[in-house]
Formats: sequence, structure tokens, C-alpha cells
Amino acid sequence: MKKNMTFLMLMLSALVSFTACSSDDDGDGLGNKDAGSENTTDVAVTGAVQESGVQSLVLTGYVNEGLIPTSGYGTKMGIQYGRTNDSYDPNSIAWGGKVYVTNLEGRKMTVKLTGMASNHQWRYRTFVYVDGRYYFGETKTASTKDFTNIVTAGSASDVTDRSAVVTCTMDLGKATWKDEGFHDSQAEPTVGVVCTTDKTLLNDAYLNKDDFRGLQTSFEYFPRLQNTEFTCAFSFLEPNTTYYYCAYTCVGYMYHAGPVMSFTTSGLSVK
Repeated sequence: MKKNMTFLMLMLSALVSFTACSSDDDGDGLGNKDAGSENTTDVAVTGAVQESGVQSLVLTGYVNEGLIPTSGYGTKMGIQYGRTNDSYDPNSIAWGGKVYVTNLEGRKMTVKLTGMASNHQWRYRTFVYVDGRYYFGETKTASTKDFTNIVTAGSASDVTDRSAVVTCTMDLGKATWKDEGFHDSQAEPTVGVVCTTDKTLLNDAYLNKDDFRGLQTSFEYFPRLQNTEFTCAFSFLEPNTTYYYCAYTCVGYMYHAGPVMSFTTSGLSVK
């Protein structure tokens, strides 16, 4: 009996030890480690995607400083990135952009990219430059999120001969409300409604032209919204006329249009 208890205690001790060792700050929380954190045979090691947003990516990399040539003269390091649909030469430093890092956390570097195109796939890799030579890590891919249909327009209300009101609903899950890249875009992100008598104009292609600004629009700045609903009001409409409208989201300078709906103003009021 004593031998059995001793064996059981040893097994429990081993289990606790294995659980503790399985934890890794560079993993995904599920026990899956970032391969970059384990690689100690290359100078530059490309890490995992730490975060992805509508217009932002947080990328990681590793540097094994002990493998850098002894002189270490003029050492530079960082992460190179570019869109996967752009031309790419794995042996060249000329493609895409580069972000330099001056400090490492142990072996690890963390780079945050903002103001990026949404719903795109990107390639990236860690690099180290020393003594006139580049060392590259493995090329990996990352994707920024889509922002289509973040906002949905409801039915028009309070329709008169000259005006109408449209209430919109935000999907905060799709909007990634706390995504810093969404707030760091080149133009402050907006959501709203565009209204016109010509239904054929309510599409992504037309909204991404300057021409659409001649249509009726009502918008709200995305970062300033306090809840999941906001109201857009239209005035100076023509009586007894059918108007078509759709919700849109604008991030950076790119517009996405939602489903098209319509309302008809009443006849001219005579007083």
C-alpha cells in the first residue's frame, strides 16, 4: 500500500511539472508554441501574428544575437512586410516596407503596423543586417480584417414630403471596437447613410469615387459613437419621390456599401 501511494505521488508531481512547463508566453493560449520562440539555429527568426485588426497588425520576430558575426558592425534588425499580391523577390530587401527595432525583449521583437489596407493578406519576415549582409527569417502571411456590413440601415421613419429619418445599427463584434488600427487610419473612420434617387449609384465602386459626395449623405465618426445605434436625418428632399439609400462604412479612404433600401416622400403639403 505504501509503495502504491509513493507511485501515485510521483505521478502527480510529474503531471504538475509537465503542466507548468507547457506554459509559453509566446503561444496562443492553447499550448501551441510560436515556432519562432523555439528556433535557436538561425540569426533571424520570423514569429507569429500577435494581433490582427481592420487596419493593424502586431507581428513578432526573434534574433539570436549569439549567431551574429563577431564584429556586429552596423547591426540593424526589424520586420519587412508587403501585400501578397505585390511583386516579391525572397532574395531582395527591396519589396514592401521595413520597420526597424532598436530594442529586444530577450530575443523577441514586437512590431505594430497601423493604417494598413483592410481585408488584405500580407507577407512578412524578420531580418537582421550586419557587416553588409542581410539575414532573413521564414516568410509568413497575416491578414487584416474585413469591415463589410459593420453597420446596417433600418427602415426609414418620420417620412414627410421633404424629409426622412433612418436609424442604423452597429455590429460591434465586426467593428472590432478596440482595434487601434481602426482609430489610427489616415482619415477618421465614419459610418453613415447615403441617399439618392438613382439606385444604380449605391455600390462600392461608385462610393469609392469622388462623385458620390454630390449625393445626400449623413454620417457619424466611428470612434465617437457611444452605443450600437445612431440616427441619420435627410432634409430638402423632393415631394412624392422615391429615394434609395444604404448604410456605408468608410475606413481610411475606402467605402463599403450595405444593402439598398427605399422610401417615398409624401405629396407636397398645402397649408
